Amino acid sequence: MLFHDYVVQDLSVPVDQITLLLSPTGDERIPSSSPTRENILNALYDLHDNPNIKPNDSIIIFYAGHGQSYRATDYTTLNTGSIEAISPVDRRTLKSNADGTEEMIVDISDREINVILGEIAKKCSNITLILDCCHTGSGIRGSSSAFVSFQVGDKDFLTSRFCPPIPSAVPLMFKAADEANRLSPDRPRTASPNFRANMKSHVLIAAAKEYEEALEFTDRTTGTTQGFFTSRFLSVLRSPLGLNPTTTYWDLIQSPGLVMPFQTAYVAGRKTERLWFA
Repeated sequence: MLFHDYVVQDLSVPVDQITLLLSPTGDERIPSSSPTRENILNALYDLHDNPNIKPNDSIIIFYAGHGQSYRATDYTTLNTGSIEAISPVDRRTLKSNADGTEEMIVDISDREINVILGEIAKKCSNITLILDCCHTGSGIRGSSSAFVSFQVGDKDFLTSRFCPPIPSAVPLMFKAADEANRLSPDRPRTASPNFRANMKSHVLIAAAKEYEEALEFTDRTTGTTQGFFTSRFLSVLRSPLGLNPTTTYWDLIQSPGLVMPFQTAYVAGRKTERLWFA
């Protein structure tokens, strides 16, 4: 909700131009859907299909939640290196198919997201992808499974934006991505051993590098829990630096406000010269 409030209040984005997916929290101030695998992908597909989005518009995609890294060579014979992913709330559950069979709902791989963003960029390439989760430094990366908790002042910190990979999930993630029918048939195939991430289609801002964990904290005074990166990032965006029209993404990431212990914010992509492609 913090980033949603920033987009509405500070950037004056109309609420009817925002798709909000929230894990159940009991806070019903704003109607939303849960971030299931289907809902997350449909929200991205809708950006591709929306006729109201024009070439010079700006698209901001923000994800805060769990992430993980898969060693693809553990699950497939393809020499694909590591596969990073974000976790929908319904991961590891079963869904029923039309033929009566069931299949496990898997994570959403960085490759699938990259392909979808490449398709969206064919009509609007002003895309900013912000990821506050572990294992995102590669375009959408990392490796660790330890949970660490500690206290600083009135805040309780926890490295909880990581969850264990699903065994044998990489082929299933590739299959689900390559069988999707809402994108052009000539798009890159995620299972291809020659797959190359397209970083010309968007700017990526990641909360942590590939070998780091993304922290979150609970403020004991207010009882609220939020991502450490998101909190710092929004503070910088609202500072004179963030309000300066000449500020670049690199200026933000290198600012003192985003120098964080235990994690290093990261930016990648071709269009890093102006915020929101202003």
